Amino acid sequence: MDILTRPPGPTLHEFAITAQADDIDFMGHVNNARYLNWLQAAVLDHWHKIAPAAEHTATLWIALRHDIRYLKPSYVGQRMTIAVQLLELKGARATYRSTVKRGAELISTIDSMWCSLNASNLKPRRISKALVKQLLSL
Repeated sequence: MDILTRPPGPTLHEFAITAQADDIDFMGHVNNARYLNWLQAAVLDHWHKIAPAAEHTATLWIALRHDIRYLKPSYVGQRMTIAVQLLELKGARATYRSTVKRGAELISTIDSMWCSLNASNLKPRRISKALVKQLLSL
């Protein structure tokens, strides 16, 4: 199986979020689980921006693994940016490296792996080599 990896200097996709009152936990800061919701929204937003329109309805993405490092807390009303970076596509899997920042301040880093599914039968769906090359060259 071929592994196609992005060349040096990958493009970042930025996704803005603002912490809402329902994101806050008993300790008064954003609950750690919210970062997963935000990451999923950022990754899907990235896919919809880079993939051809036909892929939007043909392909669904599910999370396989997340490695999250929480570096600083965030609070209600704070605006943050999630920068997602597609690192690798292999078969039906995509690997991302992401950061959450509040301005220039690093809040969290996240490495994640996703699996593409065929939307009609919910089985893993390989991304074509042609599309992989196109997506990794952006």
